[in-house]
Amino acid sequence: MKVGSEHSFQYSVVRTLRANGFLVIDTDVMDALKYLGSYNDRRRFSFISHHKNMGYTNGQSDLIVGNNGHFWALELKTATGKQSQGQKLFQVMCERRGLSYRIIRSFQDVDAFIKEVDKLGISK
Repeated sequence: MKVGSEHSFQYSVVRTLRANGFLVIDTDVMDALKYLGSYNDRRRFSFISHHKNMGYTNGQSDLIVGNNGHFWALELKTATGKQSQGQKLFQVMCERRGLSYRIIRSFQDVDAFIKEVDKLGISK
């Protein structure tokens, strides 16, 4: 895992959220494609087809986190990372349905999110 990468950041965020009592669900199933060989490989097609049939949505957030009956979609980005068009559309889909969506770019954002949830009186 490359230090300073979005992946290493995600790993640390997951550990921090779990340590603070959150249920954390990683939704980045398509990341596994890099382990399945070439683009034309049948396993790759089968994997994509299966996960699309199971509800995978282009641009879905990296994590779904929950605590005490509340869920949030969290998109993790490095300080300079930008949302793809699919991620922007997913954010709109969440917000139109009254679902909470956050972009987390730093550990300060993680701390602020945890404090925000604590203030709502719904954590732990």
